[in-house]
Amino acid sequence: MDPATITSDRKLILGDNQGSSDNGKISLWMPADIETGTFTITDATSTASNLETLYSADIWMDDEVIDASTGALVITELDDEYVKGTFSFSGTNDEGTSVTVTNGTFRAYR
Repeated sequence: MDPATITSDRKLILGDNQGSSDNGKISLWMPADIETGTFTITDATSTASNLETLYSADIWMDDEVIDASTGALVITELDDEYVKGTFSFSGTNDEGTSVTVTNGTFRAYR
């Protein structure tokens, strides 16, 4: 997947499977000001009080979206241009679809 990075109140790294017959996306959400380290992924709703500490993720598979309820996001490298790291998470949506993502990696523009 080719990553895209969007920053407003939070940073979004989005991996989109464009050009493939599989229609999927993975979204990694983190604070706008990031640092290296290991961070817990939760399914907490973003609010004004947790924007600086909330790490979350979701996966889109065709028309279904599954929010991660547990997991970890590890930011291993930061420089002026890129952020690099790993992730794993799992979750179940309201329709009962479960997913586990393991050994995920990313390198995206900061």
